[in-house]
Amino acid sequence: MARTVPAAARALEILSFMAAQPDESFTLSELARALDIGPGTLHALLATIEEAGYVDRDPVRRRYSLGPAAVAVGHAALEHRPEIDLARDEVRRLASEHGCEAIAATLVGDEILMVARAGRERALRVLRPRTGQRLPYRPPIGAVFAA
Repeated sequence: MARTVPAAARALEILSFMAAQPDESFTLSELARALDIGPGTLHALLATIEEAGYVDRDPVRRRYSLGPAAVAVGHAALEHRPEIDLARDEVRRLASEHGCEAIAATLVGDEILMVARAGRERALRVLRPRTGQRLPYRPPIGAVFAA
């Protein structure tokens, strides 16, 4: 197996975290706490991916959000994986037809990646995955997806 690069893994962790919460922006401190990455390392990583356009930094509020380069990656992935668009349409149809919340997910390594969600929110928010969110593929959560 090929050796992994820790800095690349952390950069992807930042992008995955932001993709799971696309309507939000984050300060450096918030990201450092949520991702358990030291502020110095995180600042350098953010500067690199900001320069490439994958994140934007509001100079006044000092908050980071997804940048325009992330859009190109998302669109390319959807073109490469048309089944995700089909799943999104089906999730919407099922949620509307049955008056429930419906989700579609796929396995990515040892994680479950949410690719679509539609319908009304559940009254009990024990588990309310968002599109882009990753969950561990192990009990108790993983058992539901294995079934």
